Amino acid sequence: MSLERCTDSLSEARELAAERRWEQAAPRFLEAGELLAQAGADHEAQAALAAAGDAAWRADLPQLALRCFVRARELCALRAPARGVRGLQMAAVFLDLGEFDSAALVLEEGGDEPRAPEFDLVRLDALLGLELVRARVGRAKDLLAELERVAGPFGSPVHLFRQGQIALRQGELDAAVEALSTCAELIGDRLSYQGPFGATLHELAEVAILRGDHEDALALLDRASAAWERAGRRAGLARVAAARARAVADGGDDPRTAETIAPWLAFAEQRGLRVLEAELQLSLGSAILPREPALARGHLEQAAGLAGRIGALGLRGRALLALHDRPGGDPAALEQACEDLVELLPWRCRASLALAQRLGEQGETRARALELAAAALCRLSGMDLPRDEARARGLLWRLSAGV
Repeated sequence: MSLERCTDSLSEARELAAERRWEQAAPRFLEAGELLAQAGADHEAQAALAAAGDAAWRADLPQLALRCFVRARELCALRAPARGVRGLQMAAVFLDLGEFDSAALVLEEGGDEPRAPEFDLVRLDALLGLELVRARVGRAKDLLAELERVAGPFGSPVHLFRQGQIALRQGELDAAVEALSTCAELIGDRLSYQGPFGATLHELAEVAILRGDHEDALALLDRASAAWERAGRRAGLARVAAARARAVADGGDDPRTAETIAPWLAFAEQRGLRVLEAELQLSLGSAILPREPALARGHLEQAAGLAGRIGALGLRGRALLALHDRPGGDPAALEQACEDLVELLPWRCRASLALAQRLGEQGETRARALELAAAALCRLSGMDLPRDEARARGLLWRLSAGV
């Protein structure tokens, strides 16, 4: 009876997965895996449990995904290559949950596992992603060199995507566009690559947002949203919604922003997706700040607090910058923002200018304000961020003139 039930569960799960109905497929795979484990068929059980974890992860159910991957890993032989793969899958879930230390621990353990051909590529890519979310761009750049060594033709899009992300964070925006555009061309619009395609288009949109090219940003985000829709990944759609809110707010005001973001924020909170939750709080607060400053500050404070607790320092720095880049803003909070964003150069320049402006309001700190503004202007050279350059030049003139 159990064998028949197991066969039925597997058959149903595979049909659901083929239709990309991940949330329904995950419990069917899980049931089959546990039945197989009870029957002593460990190899088949761990494969079914891994499929359950993958379906749960695609359905943005991180706690269920983690449970499945942990159970699948327990059934692997100690030195089996599949054990290392399950560890990589666990690390991806830990990243979504904002449990960065756990992700790092599993990835470091994975360095001792037997190697499948693509294992090093996936492991290095995960480590690099971890360093980027922690705003450790220098460390990520070191890992990029290792990634390039192991990538080969199969891993070329992975390398280009990470290269573009690093270039963006270093303020090398033309290089970022070139790498990301090439990555998008290599991936193409194939159904099996919709997630990576959506992520690549999203990063290109982030360059456009940074430059103030709102129409280009929104067009790219529309394409990214369509890709995530085809992939069936709601977390991807939520990130696009967050970016769209920032793009719209940067070009004007949209009173519908809050009602657009609120359901995604509830989704992230319910699923325990803490990095996404902090990102949505930041975008919502930034978008409504001109219209509803008190409510916006509440969202930004939540973003900064959550990002700080999980160690997403880039998000914390950007939230602190949004909170205190205003008359009467707290210089100490902006000092913290500068520290958090030290390796994210475009945002570091913005934080430095905000701090310089606040210090310039205090006569005794004018010399340091001049120093910060001059350094920011120097770093902005070549980034093609005209609004930021204009702010830096105007601030330098006012500080020099004592205005």
